[in-house]
Amino acid sequence: MVRSRECLPLKQGEFWALAAKSFWTGVQLWFMALTNPMKRALSFICAAICTLVINGCETAPEGPVNNKVTFSGEYITIGQADVKPRARFQTPVPYPLSMREAGITGKVIIDFLVEPDGHTSQVQIQFATNQTFGEAAKEAIEQWIFTPGMRNGVPARVALEEPISFNLSYAK
Repeated sequence: MVRSRECLPLKQGEFWALAAKSFWTGVQLWFMALTNPMKRALSFICAAICTLVINGCETAPEGPVNNKVTFSGEYITIGQADVKPRARFQTPVPYPLSMREAGITGKVIIDFLVEPDGHTSQVQIQFATNQTFGEAAKEAIEQWIFTPGMRNGVPARVALEEPISFNLSYAK
């Protein structure tokens, strides 16, 4: 199935709610329609809408993401830092609702730089079992703040790699 959200501008979680509502309305009208041809016709219309919504707007899970990460500018690796960056504030990485509802788990590896002021930059998805997981992790890490890494007593740009697992037993 082709990934498309152009047919209906639905937010996460709204797709199945709309499909279920259309289907349930069609079922109710069908039972009321046993004696009324007009209601029977309406039940077929509801079923047709439900079918169009499911076939036309459902998004199939994307495949895995594998990227070669490159950073611009000068930076050091974690092994070259005299003092490693330490997290001061970490926005929790949200479990994407669509993936949780579908029972999909995954893993992500995000690469990024910690700037001398402690903010993250050049956040990139190195690997993700699914693009949706990768984007959720990337958006969260872009908000993280660190105590900067040091080299020779001077704050430095340090490259870090963060593995993240999306496990249903920990999903809220």
